[in-house]
Amino acid sequence: MFSALDDLLSQSARRWPNEIALMNEWGNIHYKQLEADVNVFSHRLIQLGLKRFDRAAILSRNSFDSVTVYFALSRIGAVVVWLNHSLDAKDLGAVSKDAGVSFLLCEVELKGKAEKISMDSGARIVLFSDSDDLKKAPNENNIFKSISSSDDLAAIVYTSGSTDKPLGVMLSHRNLLSNNEAIAAYLNLTKDDRVCCVLPFYYIYGLSLLLSHLAVGGSVFLENRFSYPQLALEEMEKNEITGFSGVSSHFILLINHTDFLKREFKKLRYFTHAGDKMPVAITEKMVKAFPSKELYLMYGQTEAAPRISYLDPKSAAKKPASAGKALKNIEMKILNGDGNACAPGEEGEIVIRGDNVMKGYWNNPEETKKVLREGWLFTGDIGYRDADGDLFVTGRMKQFIKVGGRRVSPAEVESMALEYPGVREAAVIGVPDETLGEKLRLYATEDAAKPVNAAALTDFYKTKAPFYKVPAEIVIVAALPRNSQGKIDRKRLAQMKV
Repeated sequence: MFSALDDLLSQSARRWPNEIALMNEWGNIHYKQLEADVNVFSHRLIQLGLKRFDRAAILSRNSFDSVTVYFALSRIGAVVVWLNHSLDAKDLGAVSKDAGVSFLLCEVELKGKAEKISMDSGARIVLFSDSDDLKKAPNENNIFKSISSSDDLAAIVYTSGSTDKPLGVMLSHRNLLSNNEAIAAYLNLTKDDRVCCVLPFYYIYGLSLLLSHLAVGGSVFLENRFSYPQLALEEMEKNEITGFSGVSSHFILLINHTDFLKREFKKLRYFTHAGDKMPVAITEKMVKAFPSKELYLMYGQTEAAPRISYLDPKSAAKKPASAGKALKNIEMKILNGDGNACAPGEEGEIVIRGDNVMKGYWNNPEETKKVLREGWLFTGDIGYRDADGDLFVTGRMKQFIKVGGRRVSPAEVESMALEYPGVREAAVIGVPDETLGEKLRLYATEDAAKPVNAAALTDFYKTKAPFYKVPAEIVIVAALPRNSQGKIDRKRLAQMKV
């Protein structure tokens, strides 16, 4: 395994100097040039006063420059705080202040937001374009060597977690490298692989695509135009993409608004899904439409850097709701409320241990103690294993809805809705009820060609589920609110008028 993140790029540049590292709609950059640019920018940042262990933020969309800056920071030994550029500047300022960010590296188009963030955090702004040196050939005798060690803190990744205040997940070089080495292995990645990356790098799923592919000499196509999904499909075929990764909303959008299921994708080898629970109906459509492609259904979380388990693609048709088995270098247990191991089929909390487990939450020892216990990460996710040992994630401990004292998984109720003709997407929340404590409210979007009748959908539920899993209210909406990572935003959903 590499000893630090910077070694990943340096070694790949030595082994595959003339292979393409990054691609976009305008062109590409080879490993040799990317390594040279990282070297120059590393010196530039040191001249500006950046030091090992300093926290430095990146505010940018996915780009050649943002990747260059990311590895330059890693080479110096700085701690990267990759900011979600779609969030409000006030929120980003609070995050930057919490992390103690001293430098804010930013693309020109986001300079205005960076200035607002800087006012709250005091971070010094450095625009990517400030360094004209990047356009000059580097001095081969002045190569900057990485000074990071595997246990050094590499990144602070902010996540909503189970609290109102964002939690800063502390990930070491070892955490990220060990996990991405395992990801590259089970995906069988080689230098011939090209992944279409529609996921932002501030989202750890997106970052894992970058690291796992660059580690093997592969290529990452940066696609920032997924709001035009048909265009993305055309780029995938034009650039001979071999892999596509997304959360469920990406696949739902492709299925409902493009000719995705009718395309052949001659070069494409696999799809991966993670980040949320893929609706069974969507998995079944994918398996049917692409029998020769591999579909990896995966489970993870930011605190695990990020991957925990994956389902063997050969089992996707038989077990479309499963997240498979833990990665080979991860131990996983399912524990009941008494802390004992659950029997097959018995639900409990998913607990893991391995080199991928975070160091803790930044400046938050209380929350750290809740989830890290004697080397084990208590994920807060509920699930069970079947007789074959395959994992089924049924929900979050804090997201279950109690209807009349009975625990209901929103994901299960949502999955049933997607089996009904005309329902495109579904989301369930709990709302107060004087009799039951909580009742289910289902929000659904419909196919324009197949309008959904709420009463008929209720009758459909009654044929499939016990009364407490039947939504008491069904609301048909034009669209479901989503956050910047493509996940359904349940807080905004609860605030929507009925």
